[in-house]
Amino acid sequence: MKVLIIDDNVAIQEILKEILIDADYEVETADTVDVAVGKVVSSEYDFIILDVDMLGGDGFGIIDRVHEEDVSRKMSVIILRTGDEQIPTDNAFIKGHIQKPFKSSDVLDAIDAVKALSMPQEEVVKQKKEYRHFKKKDAVQTVKSLAERKIVFGESYVLFEDNSKAVADVILSFGQEGYDIMLITSGKVKATQERYRGSNIDIRTLSSKPRGGYFNVYKLGTMISNIISFVNEKERPVIVFDNLNQLIDRNGMNSVFMMLHQVFLVETDKKHTFVVSVSTRDFTEKDKNILLDHLNYYNPIEE
Repeated sequence: MKVLIIDDNVAIQEILKEILIDADYEVETADTVDVAVGKVVSSEYDFIILDVDMLGGDGFGIIDRVHEEDVSRKMSVIILRTGDEQIPTDNAFIKGHIQKPFKSSDVLDAIDAVKALSMPQEEVVKQKKEYRHFKKKDAVQTVKSLAERKIVFGESYVLFEDNSKAVADVILSFGQEGYDIMLITSGKVKATQERYRGSNIDIRTLSSKPRGGYFNVYKLGTMISNIISFVNEKERPVIVFDNLNQLIDRNGMNSVFMMLHQVFLVETDKKHTFVVSVSTRDFTEKDKNILLDHLNYYNPIEE
């Protein structure tokens, strides 16, 4: 089934997109009124998730413009709202709402409720049970043990890859076996929390704003201090960089490599592991070898 997310907040877009893709929906996004209207008029969507705060509260205007351009166009709109914002009760296109802040279940339940409007209740219940059974079964089958991955706690690894799936799989394996994980990520907090729910994980999101739970990417010394504290305080510490390129883009290759060198040489009697994921799009063989001086090469294809 196909969903269009209309929101001018890219962070919210990405969170919703990840939730829906994980639930096997096909997802498209729009962040301006004109783009949204064009997509709805030219394509068929099973559901439209619309932020009413978009561009100063013009979200509802999108529904009116689509109807004006194509009076036969069918829409099942789910409103994304904050606080006590009122939703029109006389608009036939508005089928439900999602309240901010939201959980994954809030989004999926809102869609299920809209499905129920045009589907017998017993069929809705059946689909929910089948989906939940599939997700649980799939999770058990896809999360391999560290032994199956040939990963040894106390050793450190680098993954040269262009997407985050392989490192996410490694994180899930550590999480499944109860390790203490610090994840330094370029992803969004809410989506990352959902992905690794149940793991003993300390999520630190890269940000240019120094605040609780966030690193200031321009002060690598702060990052080193946080990592060293984590290693010293936790029982079985695992430090993961799921996208080293963002640090490199903002701080330069030399500064980041110097930071990693200091981290890798931390003197402690406690066994620990580093996992670094990096795209090699801008890397020379020399750059790769610098990382491989400290880290084992991990290739998930060889599992």
